[in-house]
Amino acid sequence: MLEHTGPLPGPGIKGEMVENALLTRVKQFIEKNRLLERGDRVLLSLSAGKDSVMLLECMRRLMDGYALEVGIFHLNHQLRGAESDREEEFIRNQRLLPGAETIIERYNFNTDIADGSLEERARNIRYGMLERVARERGYSRIATAHSGSDNAETLLMRMLQGTGITGLKGIALHRRTIIRPLLCLYTDEIYDYLKDGGLEWMEDSSNADDVYLRNYLRIHVMPAIRKRFTGADDALNRLGRLADEHEGMVEELLATVHGKIYEAADGFVRLRLNAVTDRRALKFMLPVLMGRYFPGVFMTRNTLEEICRRLDTDKTHLELYAGNGVVIKKTVASKEPVIEIQGRKVDFRTALNSWEYRIDMTAGTTGEIFIKETGLRMADKYGVEFHYQDFRPGWQEGIDRSIAMGLYRQPYCGC
Repeated sequence: MLEHTGPLPGPGIKGEMVENALLTRVKQFIEKNRLLERGDRVLLSLSAGKDSVMLLECMRRLMDGYALEVGIFHLNHQLRGAESDREEEFIRNQRLLPGAETIIERYNFNTDIADGSLEERARNIRYGMLERVARERGYSRIATAHSGSDNAETLLMRMLQGTGITGLKGIALHRRTIIRPLLCLYTDEIYDYLKDGGLEWMEDSSNADDVYLRNYLRIHVMPAIRKRFTGADDALNRLGRLADEHEGMVEELLATVHGKIYEAADGFVRLRLNAVTDRRALKFMLPVLMGRYFPGVFMTRNTLEEICRRLDTDKTHLELYAGNGVVIKKTVASKEPVIEIQGRKVDFRTALNSWEYRIDMTAGTTGEIFIKETGLRMADKYGVEFHYQDFRPGWQEGIDRSIAMGLYRQPYCGC
């Protein structure tokens, strides 16, 4: 769906006021957090949606002042057929920066069998492509279009899933070369800016599908919260900033008491168990390290409790967790017990024991699904956890399970 087609009108008096206020806020936000430096080459990660168009507009307005060189990256997920192709063409033909280098990648997620949720898999592949393109073409920054509203929804979703302090930080303002300059803006004001300026964008039809947890929160939960609590988005974003400060303070205190807590190298992180003998310290540090070195991997409180339970053994070598692209194990390094976290690379196209089936888990629904890979049938009922040890080799009690409404690791009943 294309919004505001046709000639681009001027903003008018009201539009100019909104325009100047928002652009000034974004500029001050970038300066305060040192997101850009003069002469940066910035690769914009764009869909065809409103936030992406807003990001493109902001970078266009800031280019001269920062002497920026801006490029555009778009990934066609090929999930929505002709609609996905129209979005690709929208980016190719965008009119805000017609001379910008534009890199279009295509990836057919319809034929990709993923470990974990489709959203998680798409995010990991997109960021992998972005970092490769930036490295190959000499971009110093990668900018994404996440807004403050996105962050508020993320925080609420993680709270309901049972996150700890690290999860409460929400969407990172910056990580390595990735920056998010629109975290100071909210959805309503972005819509107002684009409409007043006559700027075009496209609506993703899948955003209306409330079977996805984020969409459910955005469509049904957040409007009710905002109606009753008018400052909800600000409050949630403020909570994220406080959690970030709290995490840094606790980590500094642990290092003061125990010295070097962990070591990180290419592809793995080792956490010294002698430095986190208190289980509270362990539950704190594991999510911190996951978020810092394995971005996009979210660890629930239930998973942390299971890892701690498995640690209560005399075994010196033991796998504690495997999923979401990482393997966590207890081992020995330099004659000292450690927890080692490693990235796990899997060729999903040749993983014959992997599959995914989506089932409706809304309240009051029941049904049956046929798993053709196993020849078995599975019945579903709202609120029931579906274990699949009969389907997946290496199934682990307490870690591998599907939970109604997708409370994270496997949102659907197949892997």
